[in-house]
Amino acid sequence: MSETETVPTRDVVMVRVYLASSHERRQLLFRRLQQWEKIKGATMLEASAGFGEHGMAHGDLVPAIIEFFETAEAAQKVIADIRHLVDHVVAWPAQEYPAGS
Repeated sequence: MSETETVPTRDVVMVRVYLASSHERRQLLFRRLQQWEKIKGATMLEASAGFGEHGMAHGDLVPAIIEFFETAEAAQKVIADIRHLVDHVVAWPAQEYPAGS
């Protein structure tokens, strides 16, 4: 690619979901994102520790983060669908650089 060529991008919304729930409940949400919400991809990160406004997570309620990105319209739909199942959701605009671009 020459210096004058631009790299193609796509406007997306990056979504980060915070969870303090059991391993089984996190897996159910992760499968829901894949099978029901039909998002293209997601990553779940399971923490070794964490705390929120109510203190430390204990027992089987180890914190986890699920991240994904989608178009603004798709991201807003997913957030609306899962908000009642999670502790916190944050989202911000981003640029996707599609593979092979």
